[in-house]
Amino acid sequence: MRPVPAIGIVVFLSALIPSPVWAAGRGYRFFTEGLGHPLAVPAHLLVLIALGILLAQPVWQQAVLKRLGVLVSGSLMLVLALESTLWHQWRPAFELMLLGLALVMGMLAVLRLGLPDGLLQLLALLTLATIGLDSAAPRLPGLRGATVQFYLLGVWCSVMLIWLAALLPSLLLRRLLDGLPLRILGAWVTAAAMMVMALQLVNLFRT
Repeated sequence: MRPVPAIGIVVFLSALIPSPVWAAGRGYRFFTEGLGHPLAVPAHLLVLIALGILLAQPVWQQAVLKRLGVLVSGSLMLVLALESTLWHQWRPAFELMLLGLALVMGMLAVLRLGLPDGLLQLLALLTLATIGLDSAAPRLPGLRGATVQFYLLGVWCSVMLIWLAALLPSLLLRRLLDGLPLRILGAWVTAAAMMVMALQLVNLFRT
């Protein structure tokens, strides 16, 4: 009796695996791609770090529930912005807008101005909405339905994790040396945003 070729065994076993398993595997791949998207865009990283630093500033005098409200409303705005990209993909220079927001929030963190709580809420909503609109799933043939949702879910998880990763250490540092570490971080974000913005403007004018 002749042995069954290895390729025949692979084909036979593949036929036994239900299609939802293949779909889940493909969805996982796009989920990980969504996770990596904000990490690959400097504007997203800088603006989320700036927002986390600003939200932790002691000058706001916010209760835990108020900070939680900003996080919840920001996460919902991100969901709405991401879902809107399923129907229409916007083309403005979102990265320049995000760098501008990072620049403003970095300067506010350095100056520690006593601004209204509503301004922080507005900055958070504007930041998350812009990130969502700038994170549309790639338009590829056959890419639709649950696969796109996996990608958008990955983006949402990554953005929220980066935001929390910036916020939680900032909350621990805000009482240290009268908030000096946060002001230094705010200055770093401001300088980095200016550098990245200058590079993007140079590339924009070259084209």
